[in-house]
Amino acid sequence: MKKVKVQSNSNNENRTLKDKIKEIAGIAILTVVASIVSIVISDLIIYPLTIFSMNNVDVFNSVFKFAVLFLLILFIAIKIYRSFKRLKNNNTSFGNIIAYFSIRPFHYITLFFALLIISSFLIFLIYFLYSLNYYYLYKISGGI
Repeated sequence: MKKVKVQSNSNNENRTLKDKIKEIAGIAILTVVASIVSIVISDLIIYPLTIFSMNNVDVFNSVFKFAVLFLLILFIAIKIYRSFKRLKNNNTSFGNIIAYFSIRPFHYITLFFALLIISSFLIFLIYFLYSLNYYYLYKISGGI
């Protein structure tokens, strides 16, 4: 019996069944290894952390709050540092940098309120359309 290869531009069609099985076996082994690593990490890290959090709720909550606050402050500090460095590399004067950092919060507050107003309007519009739809369905079905 001769092996016949189909001539095509696709690499998947040019391979033999043995090559395809090797590829699928590799993916299957990778999936099993990832599952085992996930279970081991869960057993070694997550389970003791869960037990600690259940036994010491107040301590865990305090540590969690401080960790989140620390990460938030670190993120903001890094963003400010990178913005300052970028502006300094663009030869922006110190006065313009201070003006940039003092105006920027108002820009984001304005964007927040604009998105809040637009979202409120869209929610109201959807509610209005559904209430009209309900009203017309009620009238069509023979309501008073």
